This record gives sequence, C-alpha cells and structure tokens, in this order.
Amino acid sequence: MCSVMSPRSLSVSLMFVLATAGCREAAPCPPDRPMRRAGVCVVACVPTTEACNGRDDDCDLAIDEAGGAPYYADLDGDGRGAGPALGVACEPPDGTSEDDDDCDDQCVDCLPGATERCDALDNDCDDDVDDGFACARGELAIACTTACGSMGVGPCSEVCGPPDSASCTPPSEICNGRDDDCDGLTDEGLQRTSDSIELTDSVAPASERYPSRLAPLDTGGVAVFYDGGARVRRFDADGVAIGGAATFPFVGGVGPFVYGDRILVAWRGGIDLRGAVLDGTLATVTPPRAIVDIGDLVTDIRAVTDGSQALIAYNSAGFLGLLTAPFPALDSFSFIGESTSINGYDLVADPAASRAYLAFADTTTFDYVVLSVSDLHGEEFDRIVVSEIDSTLGAVAAAFGRTSRGRRVAVAYRHGAVSGPADRIAVVLWDVDNEILLPTIELGDASPPDIASRHPIDVSISGGRVYVSYLRQAATDTTSTLSVAEITETDEDPIVEHVVLDAVAQTNPDVWSAPSGAGGVFIGAGRTGSFPRMFVRGCF
Repeated sequence: MCSVMSPRSLSVSLMFVLATAGCREAAPCPPDRPMRRAGVCVVACVPTTEACNGRDDDCDLAIDEAGGAPYYADLDGDGRGAGPALGVACEPPDGTSEDDDDCDDQCVDCLPGATERCDALDNDCDDDVDDGFACARGELAIACTTACGSMGVGPCSEVCGPPDSASCTPPSEICNGRDDDCDGLTDEGLQRTSDSIELTDSVAPASERYPSRLAPLDTGGVAVFYDGGARVRRFDADGVAIGGAATFPFVGGVGPFVYGDRILVAWRGGIDLRGAVLDGTLATVTPPRAIVDIGDLVTDIRAVTDGSQALIAYNSAGFLGLLTAPFPALDSFSFIGESTSINGYDLVADPAASRAYLAFADTTTFDYVVLSVSDLHGEEFDRIVVSEIDSTLGAVAAAFGRTSRGRRVAVAYRHGAVSGPADRIAVVLWDVDNEILLPTIELGDASPPDIASRHPIDVSISGGRVYVSYLRQAATDTTSTLSVAEITETDEDPIVEHVVLDAVAQTNPDVWSAPSGAGGVFIGAGRTGSFPRMFVRGCF
C-alpha cells in the first residue's frame, strides 16, 4: 500500500484513505504526490513551520529545507569551524561544524577548552601563545642570566623555559663595576679621567696644603686637609665641594673613616690622641675629645669602625700601636699594645663583617710585609706574611673592596728588589671569601723603572678594579708625575694599565686616593706653591 498527496487546495483540511484495491503497495506514486508512509495515501497536507524532523512540515515538497543552523568549514577536523557560514542545515555536512570559534583551523590541537602546550600555538584559544609557561617557543629575546652573572637575552628553550647561561647572549659593557659582556674584564674601554680639580679650600702656607686622607661618602667623598690644623670637606662625585668645612686644632697624622652617614676622624693634638664623629653634613655628633696620651712622636693615625667599636692605629717613632674605643662616644679606650717595629702601615676594615685588616712592613728582624686580620676589638689576630723582601722603602697602603672576582684586601708596597730596578711597587690581593693570598703583582714589570723613590703610594678598590696611585720621577728631573696603575682581575693573569694624570712640582708630595662612591676613584697629590690637585678616574 502507498500514500500520495492530493492535489486539492491546501486550504481544505480533508484527508482520506483510498481503498487498498485501488492503490497497490508496489504501485508508483504520481510525480506530484511523493510517498509519505507505506500503505497510506495522503490526499491533503496542512502546512506548519519546517523543523528538523525528517518531514515536509511546510508542504513545499522539500524536507527540512528551512530548519537547522549555519555551518562552517572545519578544515582540521577538530569539531570546531571558522570563517564565514557556508549554509544552513539540520545536520552539517562532512568537513563542517556548527561552531565557528576555532582560533586556528589549521591546528587540530587548537580549540576552546583545550590544554595549553609548549608548541608556539594558542591551544586554548585565549589569544595567548604558550601561556602558563615562562616564555613562548620561538621567542628570541627572553631575559636571562649570562655565564658571568649579567642580564642578557636569548631564545626560549624547547620546554618553554628561560634560556640557560650557555645560550644567553651578554649585553654590551656599561659603567657598573661588573663584567657585563663576559669577557673577563670590567668596564673595559670605558675608563676616563676627569679634568683636574684644584682643592682651593686650603688657606695655610703652600707647603702645608694637601689632604692627608680621603674616604668615600655617599656618591662623593670626604677629605681631611692639613691647614695648620684640620679642615674636613665634602665633595660630590665630580670633586665639587659641598657646603662648608669642619675645622679642628693642630693635627698630626689624621685620617677619616666613613661608616654609613658617620665620619670618624682621629688625630694627634699635642700629646693626645683625639677623636670626633661627624654626620654626613659635617655636623658634630661627638665633639672633639682627648682619648689617651700618646706622646708627640705619633704620626700616621688610622681609624676604622663597625658602628659599635672603633679600632685606632698609630705610628709612634717606628713602632705600631693599637687601641680600641666605643663608637661613637669615644669616651674610653682599651690599649692593645705598641711593640712591632714597622716601616709603613695602613689600616682598613670590612664593617659589615666587623673585620679589620692591618697591613704593615715588619722590620723587627727582617723585612716582611704582613697582613693581620682581627675583629674590631683588636682580638683574634691572624698574621699573614704577604711577602719577604729586602726593603719596603717606607710605603705600605691597603684597601678593602670588591673587584670583579669577589671581596679583596689589596696591599700595595714599595720595595727594593735584589735584582732589577732599585725601587718597585708590588701589589698582593687577599681573597677574603676563600682566605688565600693571590700571586704578587709587580707593577715595575709594566712601567718604566723611574718610579719616584720613597714617595708615598696609595691604593683603592672601586668599580671592580684596584687602583694604585704613585709618583714617577726620572733621576735628572725635579718634577714628579702623578700616575695610577689600574689592575683588573681576570681568569688568568691580571691586566695592569698605567695612566699618567699630572705633573706634580714638589719635592716630597703626599699621594692619596679613595673610592668616589659612584664607581670611580679620587686620586691626587700635593703641589709646591699651589693648591693640591685631584682627578676623578674611572667609568662614569
């Protein structure tokens, strides 16, 4: 039995069933009466809204043609489409999808809700590639730490992690006291010397116009002048004086030490060892006071502090004396001793570790350059023989600081060698972190043998380098030349560069230096008949 649709008007709602005798089951339906249901001939149709149900609901001889939803091309077969709609259907054709939120229709792993993977793709379609990882694969400029500790850039790793040090490209060298480009050198090619700076704060006769000692303060420094008394002055990183001066009475062997924003000054006034504490503006914190009677033969006073205790050293007619006093009160003292016969000394400190470093030429039996390490109470002394030499020629200088290779104490001294030039300068570095002496650096090997005999020297550590200031003078010349040896530690032998700064027309000038606090070093000397002159040397 078959069913056919009647050609009557659709407005007539009459349906009847033809007799089975007149409509055989195998009989074909007329072209305008499609088969609807086996055994039933439908002669009337009531139109309704076409729906996705496999029927001709709107009686237009088409099935499901007006129902369904838009569909989109799904090129990667992940069930999500993209691009413009290709049509409307109850069932999207093969290779299409009713969803159009595929962010990458060429990637089967990229669709909303997917788990992000390290593959340089946006797997979860949130507009971020490889989010949740340190970086995206394929990125070439990811911040990383180089083999020498500087910050460089490199490619993102295969697991979307930061580059390792081997693939991290170092930056260019800049002025910061560190090895930025990982070539083993510090601030190379960037060192320069300022114009000369005349220290015109002195008012005493020309023969007394020179600072005895410098110290770093903030980004500049502080200087103590001999002026028939003492004048303490501040200056900035360019050597320009700041504010007024603090003045003290007669001075012999004065030296400042800066701890934070406190300046410790110790000197000899008559037969007394005297001291005072200033703040960073040179205002008085502890007024000048007598600490102890030490006689009138004392020279070369040095003082250091860790903020609670001051350690003071002095040279009394060739014998080294030490005492301690509470800081900043300086109202009592503990005498440590006065026994060692010396020919030049210096005292420096690492306040953060409460360690003092006393370098001196011990002439008791033989000439030794000795480095003694103690706490700021002058106890727990460790005596380290830096070098055994035949003569120190009366000049020993020391400095504490950090080079490009770590914390160091630099000990510089003049000596007369058994062979070769009679007057040479040597430098030894004490590796504070590993507690070992590094090989001696003979500056005479790299400079002409005309280093001015028996003149003072000084040493500073700043900007990752060691600076040794000294005078050079030919035998037939009455003018000394102020120079500096710059020492850069490397993985192999240190690099030494000698730089000439100025001609100093004086018979026995003082030489002094100090870190500038801004990565450079102040270096200067006295000058006969004129004010002392200073330079700023470094990377700035």
